[in-house]
Amino acid sequence: MRNIHLLATCLIAFAFVGGAVGSESDSFNNICVKEYLARYPNGTGPGLVDTSGAHVNNISEAMGITISTCNEVCGRGYLRSSFQEFVLSFTTWLLPWLTLTAQLPYEGSHWRTNLLALLFSLGSPAILIMSLTMTVMNGNWIHKKFRILWERSQRFRAQPSPVHERFDQRINAASLIVQECQQAPMRASEDDGWLSSLIALKENQSWWIYVEGHIRHTRKGVTLSLVAQISMAFIAWLFTVAVALVGNLGNSTTALQLASGSLWLWMIPATHGWITAGTQPSAEAIRDALQAANHGERRALDIPDDNGNFLSSGERQMGILNRTGFATRNQIELQDTNQGGQPPQDGQLSQDDLATWPGFLTWPNFSVAGDLEEAGPIYNYARLLTWWSFALTIEGAFGQVLDNLDRHNRVDETPCDGTAQVPEAGANETCNGKPALLVTRAQVADYCGFQGRTSSVYLQWREIPYEAWLHMMVAFAVAIWLQWGTTGASIMMAFLTPVVGFSCRSGSYLLYGSLATFSCFLLFLSSLLSHAAMLRYQRSHDNYHDNLPQRNKVLDGLAVITRLAGKTIAACNAIFLFIFCIFEYSGFYGRCFCHCNVLTKGARGYSAMFLTPSMMAKSSRIYWGAGIGLLILVVAPPWVFFWWFSRRVWERN
Repeated sequence: MRNIHLLATCLIAFAFVGGAVGSESDSFNNICVKEYLARYPNGTGPGLVDTSGAHVNNISEAMGITISTCNEVCGRGYLRSSFQEFVLSFTTWLLPWLTLTAQLPYEGSHWRTNLLALLFSLGSPAILIMSLTMTVMNGNWIHKKFRILWERSQRFRAQPSPVHERFDQRINAASLIVQECQQAPMRASEDDGWLSSLIALKENQSWWIYVEGHIRHTRKGVTLSLVAQISMAFIAWLFTVAVALVGNLGNSTTALQLASGSLWLWMIPATHGWITAGTQPSAEAIRDALQAANHGERRALDIPDDNGNFLSSGERQMGILNRTGFATRNQIELQDTNQGGQPPQDGQLSQDDLATWPGFLTWPNFSVAGDLEEAGPIYNYARLLTWWSFALTIEGAFGQVLDNLDRHNRVDETPCDGTAQVPEAGANETCNGKPALLVTRAQVADYCGFQGRTSSVYLQWREIPYEAWLHMMVAFAVAIWLQWGTTGASIMMAFLTPVVGFSCRSGSYLLYGSLATFSCFLLFLSSLLSHAAMLRYQRSHDNYHDNLPQRNKVLDGLAVITRLAGKTIAACNAIFLFIFCIFEYSGFYGRCFCHCNVLTKGARGYSAMFLTPSMMAKSSRIYWGAGIGLLILVVAPPWVFFWWFSRRVWERN
């Protein structure tokens, strides 16, 4: 991986050097002017127009020629760039950004998944930025919550007790685990009393410490090669812009290439943001941490075993799981025995088990749960609500334990005075002269606030806290800000370069930005529809007896169709982005159709072929400068936002 980063950095440096050298051949306008003067040497030919598009009779008064005259004189084809020009433009404007895509967050389970993540990121930067914004804001929020719990726990350090002994270490570990688990589907389960036993029993202290250390060790951090790569990309862009504005001011070709290259500037804050936010190196990292820590955790039992103990002898913990859906213990064990975690065959599980198999709910053969089942940071947007359910469940349980400690309650809920201790599981200590009850599973669950309720995977709409909705809105606003800030600046530079109006270039940029935004909207809408469908399924699942849970096939279909449509649009849009950049650098847009703005002016279109560089600079320099200023203004705030939120969390960790 280090060699890949070094190679990427060298490629960016090569791109910067390549952008500083090279020669420029005749442009489309220069060739057309020569053709026109060769055909009409006296300068009084047909089709001459002034700056407003009105017809004039002499070339000295003209700015350009009409589309019909352009097709007649210059032909309907396009001016192909030489190989040297193509390589120069490609290495200057496109190669640095293509190289920087190596730093986008992938961490999928397969190379095909990572390829799709790349296409989705380039085809819809807004969805990638939404996931990033949600990730840093969620991480900051949950860290504050656990920080409050940790501060509350410090008052019990002087009162040794089986429950709150080193309880602050469990709180710190839980804070990190919940933060880092945003990039994987997670579930907190109280089945068989596992989650409450993990939290309340001191015998499981080592599990928390081990998982925290494993996740912290595998977390991808900021390295010198990553900083160099991002810095080189940004510096290359700045220097190339400076050369374009100073050395080639008035050259419309350079300005239009600057517009196309600036479309990619969102990658600077996005890649740096993901690096500072921190991700795990692979799709299996979270699961490996949870499984590697399973050295025989203990849980409270309903009745004592043959030796009179109310704690199990040591089992694989099932309280915090890298799973989706509402799977039972039997399903999870069977999934692990099946190759690749495939659904069971007929006869392996009962009808009830099959009804609740994770991912079993399909329409017709596509998972209704959607992208929340996919590992990888780009899909964090789809896991927002299930992550909040996971985070609130764990944070609430720790908080409930501290509430009971504040009230000096024993595990069996019998109040004690301030000097009494919470009895150890299985102990026969006394409190105010009364014998303590043995700690059963029900008592431990009640001490953590789980008695009488289940740990739901999907939050009811009324249960979603306002912070989650706030994070959604802020994430969408930041995504639109970056997406349309960079795209809008490119559109402005291309639109206001004479001839003013939508042309092949500005029209392509507008289409790209619109498709990217529409794809983001569809994907986020799909995540909400998937939540609604799975929530309905969860409600009926919790209440059914002999019949399978009911489902709304219309809602299921809408969730699947919007997701597939959003992904298809994003993938096609990424290919479209690469194609129109290649069109720009290969000279494909060097044709009358594009130069005369036929897209908006139709048959009344005309080119600006007689404008000299000084005239072009005078009429457009303010717009080009404004475009560059807009880009910097748009990129800087999110960059600082991502860095600041991530830095605050990890400095306190």
